[in-house]
Amino acid sequence: MIERYVLRYFLAVVDQGNFTRAAAQCRISQPTLSVGIAKLEASLGQTLFLRNNRRIELTPSGTRFAVHARRIEAEFAAAERDLQDTAPTKLVRIGVATTLPPSWIAAALGRARRASTIERLEVVEGRSSELVALLDRGRGST
Repeated sequence: MIERYVLRYFLAVVDQGNFTRAAAQCRISQPTLSVGIAKLEASLGQTLFLRNNRRIELTPSGTRFAVHARRIEAEFAAAERDLQDTAPTKLVRIGVATTLPPSWIAAALGRARRASTIERLEVVEGRSSELVALLDRGRGST
């Protein structure tokens, strides 16, 4: 099985034209990148790059594989975006003074929940002065 990280290493080398720059792009050491490329080549049973003094180029197999690698990486990215779009991302944090009757709070929150697209709701309870201090600090929780 081909692991995603080695696909990324491969595409970085293709895009950068150099193992050192590709390693920097991937935020790994050059030897780690070289090991990943060797692992990919071994799993495919093909040499993907011709390596000459400081210069690399794709083999015919590498050129064909690059097309598939880009498509696979694009599908991975699309799947991640799709899942992120469905994950609860909208958080509304509401500060509620302890002096308010609980029945009022429950009714207001129920109406807010039904009337909007709020996916996550967090209620912070406290005295008015505490809530104002939290807002001033840019925080909504204690």
